[in-house]
Amino acid sequence: MNLKTKLAKMRHILLPAVLLLLLTAIFAVLMQVSKAERNGITETGSTASEDASNDTSGTVSFTGTIDESSFGRIIKLATDKGLVTVKTDPDTNMSEAPHLSIGSRVTAAAVYGDDDYLHALEITSADNGEYVCKTVSGTFTAGSLEERIVLRVNGANTEYYVGDGADVPDESLLFPGKSITVTYYVGLDNRRHVVKASVESISSSALNALQAEGSAASSVQDEPASTPETLSVPGKIGRDSKTDLIFLEMEGGMMQIIPDNGCDLSRSGILVPGNRVNAEVYRNDDDGYMHVVSFTADYKLDPDVLAYESDPVTFSGKVSSGSDSNIIYLDVCGSILKIYLDSMTDYSKCRVIRGDMTIKVTAARASDNCLHAISVSE
Repeated sequence: MNLKTKLAKMRHILLPAVLLLLLTAIFAVLMQVSKAERNGITETGSTASEDASNDTSGTVSFTGTIDESSFGRIIKLATDKGLVTVKTDPDTNMSEAPHLSIGSRVTAAAVYGDDDYLHALEITSADNGEYVCKTVSGTFTAGSLEERIVLRVNGANTEYYVGDGADVPDESLLFPGKSITVTYYVGLDNRRHVVKASVESISSSALNALQAEGSAASSVQDEPASTPETLSVPGKIGRDSKTDLIFLEMEGGMMQIIPDNGCDLSRSGILVPGNRVNAEVYRNDDDGYMHVVSFTADYKLDPDVLAYESDPVTFSGKVSSGSDSNIIYLDVCGSILKIYLDSMTDYSKCRVIRGDMTIKVTAARASDNCLHAISVSE
């Protein structure tokens, strides 16, 4: 065998080995970059840890404002050096920061976990310790319930959740069309939570102006108008139902009902043709249609899982067979995603799902390590 042949054979042997070494080195560099990004590389290239105070135990401390991209257990702090991602755990001490909300300024003491995330040992308030609140005025709508207020602001309906300790007026003062002001904060569940709601009173000058108008004066009453009287109607969701028009199959025939903007699906989940429900309906004198304010399931809904552990991701795909009010099987480019639904899911932009229907689902991984839908839209 001559020298030229030997060199050719060596080249065939060495070239794949060199390429393999290069690929291994590139992969290692990418892994380091990915790890650094998860823990907060700034746009200028300096790491957020340069903004942190360190001790000998491996704990690092960050001070920053909770960013609006935070969700569930994933808290993103906007620090002077950039965005830092910190994960909270069930044993994270938050006793010194009981009122966390988007916009709160906090200090987080954390350590690096095996998953390459920073895990918070303790979170303390770095400001006055109160919720960061906003105030909005709007019109109370018929879709409101004891646990939530649906407010119409600038032509759109928005939900505000009423929890323990919320200061809200007596139910007799709240009726559709009434103007109210709500003070709220945005929680780590990305929902608006009511701190206080107040009813706007009519001034004496405004009352006199109404009385002077004659016909308008007749609409001013000592007692507020009551909410529409509803009737509970049992039936089955028809196959032609859609988000803005529900066909309800009853023993006596088919009823067409229009969901109010704040229609409550928390006790029925998303509607699926064939499901049996009870609909709370009333006749709307303006359009002559029956309107529905809420649905209650005649089937079991899965319990809530509230501890989200990942950033929300939006998937677009087709509804596959087997989907129901508890689970959506979503066909995304040929792969089937199993996404759980619960009463935390927002169905306001898609109240009904049917087979082969194309929808968008925003979901996050929860504490059960499964995807749970935050919202569903058409």
